[in-house]
Amino acid sequence: RADRLSLYGYKHPTSPHLEALARDGVVFNVAAQAPWTKPTVASILTGLESGQHQCLDYGDHLDDRLLTWAEHLREGGYQTFASVANPLIGSQFGFDQGFDKF
Repeated sequence: RADRLSLYGYKHPTSPHLEALARDGVVFNVAAQAPWTKPTVASILTGLESGQHQCLDYGDHLDDRLLTWAEHLREGGYQTFASVANPLIGSQFGFDQGFDKF
């Protein structure tokens, strides 16, 4: 939890290794777009908030009109691969969009 990491201001030294790493890098403070996997992964792949991609419920499908990071990377000449074990973000729901191998 971020509220218990000294890296993010907690008063006890709970994350000295992360703090050392952060001195030479960049620290982000991010939050998930939803409390469960499907809409969160849709947001990660599209860069959109949950209300924009509308992939919110168990049966929802990722709209193929939305561009994913995998599609952007592939257009840039990268090979794209995803290994997924969660059936809610499987190819039957469009989450394979843009991946060369899924």
